[in-house]
Amino acid sequence: MLPVPPAPPRPPPRAAPPSPAQLQAEILHMLEIEPPPLTPCRLSEAMGKAMEDMTATAGIKIRQRYGVTPAAIFTFVTSLARTNLECELVQRGGDLVMRPNPRYKPRNDCIVVNIEPD
Repeated sequence: MLPVPPAPPRPPPRAAPPSPAQLQAEILHMLEIEPPPLTPCRLSEAMGKAMEDMTATAGIKIRQRYGVTPAAIFTFVTSLARTNLECELVQRGGDLVMRPNPRYKPRNDCIVVNIEPD
């Protein structure tokens, strides 16, 4: 007869998930400790200008449909980016990763140095 090993110990009970109010308080505390940088960088300025230019050239109908709030402008620009990505996928046959052709002729031979120990 073989001995039967004891059952493994039960894991400790999980802590209750924090409430949304607790999560909000934690996030506010983190932002107070390390606030996000308020100085705009050149990249964010350029991105904002590009988004404004795209919506300005889109015409009145598009602006009426999406609105002029930052979230609406972001939604519009995101839809443009998605459309462009889908077009790229179709043009590339469904694969965005294309291996470039080697700039040199691959060699078929390989020189292996075999050094035997003394």
